[in-house]
Amino acid sequence: MLHYVYDKYSYTLVAYCLMNNDFHLLIRSEVPLSKVMMVINRRYSDYYKKKYRYTGH
Repeated sequence: MLHYVYDKYSYTLVAYCLMNNDFHLLIRSEVPLSKVMMVINRRYSDYYKKKYRYTGH
């Protein structure tokens, strides 16, 4: 997922922390961070909905 976003908007991933129900990323980017995070969160949301056959908000 992060590689897909990197192809779209280049950034530098300085550090990350993965937890059971959360993640934290320290990112440097030339494009607005909101665009990078929007694509990351959207990709994860699509993955989760497909994996667990979840529909709705």
